[in-house]
Amino acid sequence: MKRLMSVLAVFVIAIAATGCGNAAEKVSEKVAEKALEQSGGGNVDIQQSGDETVIKVETDEGTMVIGGGEIPEDMTVPVPNGGEVTASFSAPDGMTVSLAYSKGDFDDVVKFYEDWTGSGDFQKNSFSTESDGTTFRSTSWYSDDGNTSISVTDNCGDASGNEDAVCVMIIESS
Repeated sequence: MKRLMSVLAVFVIAIAATGCGNAAEKVSEKVAEKALEQSGGGNVDIQQSGDETVIKVETDEGTMVIGGGEIPEDMTVPVPNGGEVTASFSAPDGMTVSLAYSKGDFDDVVKFYEDWTGSGDFQKNSFSTESDGTTFRSTSWYSDDGNTSISVTDNCGDASGNEDAVCVMIIESS
């Protein structure tokens, strides 16, 4: 997993390299893919469509998708409808998924996870702060066994750069 995580630094270069016209996009995608693969990143696939870039790395240690992806099949934490997967990571010892929702969905998403974690097997932490007239809220749940965490935060960025999104991060480990 360390090798898989070490290629994250190279992703910044790959994303920057894929920002030009259609022909240039294809060339820069292939160059970035090759650079990531040679840095120990395993099989790398970079897809760009308009302003959206999706980077997928597959190794024997797991799969990582940044800029999109799917909810890992083995994830046991449910996900409310209406979210957009912004990143996912899956390895034999755990998985992570990040999703973005519309700003107005914060209370509904928090309620969804309050209902789901209501069995008493989770601890809940919430905080709220205000800065320059903007309120920032975050609510997190942690399983008693330490294997699952869920975090819901508003006023964060989504995949398209919108800073008024509600972000959800779910981490499950074994």
